[in-house]
Amino acid sequence: AAPLSPTVHHFLQVTMGVPVIQGYGMTENFAAAVIQPFGFTRVGSIGAPIPCTEVKLQDTDDYKSSDTYPTTAQEFSQSPTFKGTFNPLLAGKVVPRGEVLLRGRNVFVGYFKMKRETQQAM
Repeated sequence: AAPLSPTVHHFLQVTMGVPVIQGYGMTENFAAAVIQPFGFTRVGSIGAPIPCTEVKLQDTDDYKSSDTYPTTAQEFSQSPTFKGTFNPLLAGKVVPRGEVLLRGRNVFVGYFKMKRETQQAM
């Protein structure tokens, strides 16, 4: 999956005639961890954590939870960690980044009656 572009977001709203709500999730957390509240959608946002989920950005070797956005399109294109399209409105600003960590009752704790497979997956 990837972020929904503003063009596609607008196209879906116009052609379907319904609000388009974005979110973030994966199989391991029952498909939803973060979602936009109905009626409070904003293009480029995935919303807030659902009530049973905690979200944290963790530093990694490639990403720091507070990283500075490249100042030029050339610097952006040469960056090994920034992807997508350069946004001049973010140039030089500190942006939140990092590995997304999830915790909550909806997060995978193991395969049902498959202890060995669970240990291998963890």
